[in-house]
Amino acid sequence: MYPTDEAMKDIQNSFNSNGNSNKTLPIPSPAVGGVTHLMLGVKYLRYHPRLVYQLPSGLGIYESAFQNADGGRGVIGGPHQTFTAIHKTFFNKSEAFNFFSRQYKIFKNGTQLDPEVKMLSLPAHGHSA
Repeated sequence: MYPTDEAMKDIQNSFNSNGNSNKTLPIPSPAVGGVTHLMLGVKYLRYHPRLVYQLPSGLGIYESAFQNADGGRGVIGGPHQTFTAIHKTFFNKSEAFNFFSRQYKIFKNGTQLDPEVKMLSLPAHGHSA
């Protein structure tokens, strides 16, 4: 699970310092992560979260078309030191090593390699094969 409070505090501070203190941002869940229950493809772009505000670092707050379990519509995306620290704690292995290990296992089991992946390129962060 990834807590969102520190990232949201940074977003809110930046948002307010840019003269938006009279506006409100969508509220994210206090923590996110776990099992994926729903994935939306590009065919359903109208349901993708809409960017509301983004910091120069790429950290942003989005408004979801769907309510969170606690009633909010906020979705946080982008890099933040909290997310990086948690990711390093649980997934400390090399990204390249993990990628090539998965591809080798697929090949060894007789399954065709993923045709969407170039042989010498790494998957984008957040993409799982």
